[in-house]
Amino acid sequence: MFWRKDRLWFLIGLALAIVSLVAGIGLLALAGWFIAATALAGAAGLGLAFNFFSPSAGIRFLAILRTAGRYGERLATHEATLRFLANLRVTVFANLLSRDFAQLAQIRGGDFLQRLTGDIDLLDALYLRLAVPLLTALTVIVALVGLLLIFDPWLALGGGALLGLAGILLPALQGYATRRAARRLNAGERALRLRTVDLSRGQVELAMAGRLAAQRDGIAKAHAMAESAALDISRRESLAGASLFVAGQSALAFALWRGAVLLRDGVIDGALLAMILLLVLGATEALGLLRRGLLELGRTILAARRVGPYTKEGDQQPVSSGLVPEGPLRLEGLAFRYAPDRRPVLEGITADINPGEIVALVGPSGSGKSTLLGLVAGMHAPSAGHILIGGQPLDSIAQPDLRRTVGLLGQRTELFRDSIAGNLRLASPDADDAVLWDALRRAGLEPAVRRLPLGLETVLGDEGSGLSGGERRRLALARLILTDPAIWLLDEPTEGLDRPMAAAVLDDILAAAAGRIVLLATHRPEEAAKAGRLLRLDMAS
Repeated sequence: MFWRKDRLWFLIGLALAIVSLVAGIGLLALAGWFIAATALAGAAGLGLAFNFFSPSAGIRFLAILRTAGRYGERLATHEATLRFLANLRVTVFANLLSRDFAQLAQIRGGDFLQRLTGDIDLLDALYLRLAVPLLTALTVIVALVGLLLIFDPWLALGGGALLGLAGILLPALQGYATRRAARRLNAGERALRLRTVDLSRGQVELAMAGRLAAQRDGIAKAHAMAESAALDISRRESLAGASLFVAGQSALAFALWRGAVLLRDGVIDGALLAMILLLVLGATEALGLLRRGLLELGRTILAARRVGPYTKEGDQQPVSSGLVPEGPLRLEGLAFRYAPDRRPVLEGITADINPGEIVALVGPSGSGKSTLLGLVAGMHAPSAGHILIGGQPLDSIAQPDLRRTVGLLGQRTELFRDSIAGNLRLASPDADDAVLWDALRRAGLEPAVRRLPLGLETVLGDEGSGLSGGERRRLALARLILTDPAIWLLDEPTEGLDRPMAAAVLDDILAAAAGRIVLLATHRPEEAAKAGRLLRLDMAS
């Protein structure tokens, strides 16, 4: 897929890599032959008859070609690599967006971040450090074998075998063998990160439970696992590097021995022997360029396997019509269970809710209030029954249209380390400051933000730190006001607030949602009393 998108850049980069390397080897061999031939001609008294001009012109041409080719190769291969990585990231994000909420809930944020950063960055080795050097090395070895066949078949086959088998095959096997160690290294580093974060965030709880020492032991074990895997990878990489060195030196020694035999038999002269040796020596440069890619082969394969599932096309989603569904919300015989072998959380839920109505969802904990809101928000698919908005089935509404139709204000306020304006513009990227201030006014947060020195540009900390609990809820409410959905889903929006603050926040929410469908999940009787009617949920049996 990525090959087809930018094949021209891939091919140009490969062609220039071959040209620059062949020109470099040719320059080395021709210069060596020229020096040796000049010395022999001078020693034989044939200096005046020797043609200096043609070899000199060839050397200049190859030097210019090598320089220009290397420069062009760097430009083309890096352009191809950057395009590949950019397309890959876009594809991974598109795959993520095509998944429903149930699939997204199974993805760990930290693991996905590792796929999106470390693994994708490691995949630049596929082209830049593996494909290009490998194809270049194979081309050079084949060309070298063909050239040496002119002088002697044994010289060609022996040199080619040593460079190909020992110089490419053995290091590749060592690099491939690192995949298990790479898997252990990834698991160890992941465990180390998680356990260290748990220790940092839960020191008090771990100390009170007497688990602090056990947590430290777990961190030490994860570190030992990662260190052992890294040592194994380093050992195999050293063996691969050694085999590359031995292959190059063995090929050079073989060429020297066989060339000496040919020189003794009068098949070649001293100048040609020098050229042959320098050709073989130059070919070892191709192996050096391949070294890093072969050593990272195991880790690259593992990274490709982890990223692979995110590059496949997701399930076909409804196409956005650009229209926001409007009208009543209808629940028909709604049922839901989290797994086929588990009891239903909801069963037989039927209701018709018209715009402007406020319906309170009441019931004991675990009765399915949050689950019902999740079903209406499209976060889960019902096990039975149907949800219709304005007569249109929920599963036929495209995700962009559904997000403009249904807004969820949950127990947890999702705020980001960004400015207040940046957090608000998640709901309306094109909103100007006047619109943002109006949303804050309707949410009852304008006076508090006006008092801040930087106002809308005040940067919040993680999870909205810098604001009180009530202010965070109001900021989330302002963001929901900017979305202006037709259906407001409120999942215990005042949880954790004291009663006066909770009453004030809820009044602002209901005032902002005037004329909209409101589903309010609550366990506070005074909040349920503000609804026009109640929908009582009992734990399904």
